[in-house]
Amino acid sequence: LFLGIHWISNITMGVFDGLSSLERLDLSSNSLETLEEGVFDGLSSLRMLDLSNNQISSITAPLFSKVSSLRFLDLSHNKLSVLPQEYLRSLSIRNISVGVFDGLSYLWRLYLSENQLSGIPQGAFTGLSGLGNLHLTNNQLTSLSEGSFAGLPGVGLVLFLDGNQMTTLSNGVFSRLTGMRALYLEMNQLSSIEYGSLSGLSSLIDLRIRGNRLSSVPKGAFDGKKALELLDLSYNELTMIPEGTFNGAFPTLWALYLNDNKLTCISSDAFVNFTAM
Repeated sequence: LFLGIHWISNITMGVFDGLSSLERLDLSSNSLETLEEGVFDGLSSLRMLDLSNNQISSITAPLFSKVSSLRFLDLSHNKLSVLPQEYLRSLSIRNISVGVFDGLSYLWRLYLSENQLSGIPQGAFTGLSGLGNLHLTNNQLTSLSEGSFAGLPGVGLVLFLDGNQMTTLSNGVFSRLTGMRALYLEMNQLSSIEYGSLSGLSSLIDLRIRGNRLSSVPKGAFDGKKALELLDLSYNELTMIPEGTFNGAFPTLWALYLNDNKLTCISSDAFVNFTAM
């Protein structure tokens, strides 16, 4: 059911009654400011809900508690500023409270991009055990803690953190995401990567740290990344690639981007482990 790009400002309770077989509902690009409790009750088969590009500023009830089949939720480009624990979520949000995603274990893709998130509390994503894609692009995140991503699946996740304001990655921040497949950190303000901040990501295929302020990378930062196929460190401030930067074997790496740095010295054995290149 496509109801996008209209001037809808209110959804009357019961308007979706009788649509228990509906799987896709698009309400994007309207003028919605609020959503009442129970408005989506009865949509037991709903798999995709697009609420992007509205004016939603608050959600006052467990809005999605009855739509447990939801797999795709887009709340980007809204005006939510607070997300209480028992409520749902939003975009343009500045805060995510623990428990807000309970009951959405089948959700596969979540868009929280283009908001005002400045932090992610420990356990904020608890309940999203089936998530495959998490989009946090273009928020105001400055740092992440070790428990920020607790509750997310350990296998197959693609995580978008590009376009934020992070200056460093702390030790163990992604340690619970052992099966993550892709991590996008482009266009932040990273000046350093602590040793161990990328530890445990043994299934990582795609790692992009393009467009940051890295002047150096600690020895062993990429240890254990035997599945890595693409590594992008371009458009940073790297001056040298010392011995040990790329320790261990990289049997599947086929693309390494180091362009637009300030490199003046590259160790003679810097790339010896890149057997697939």
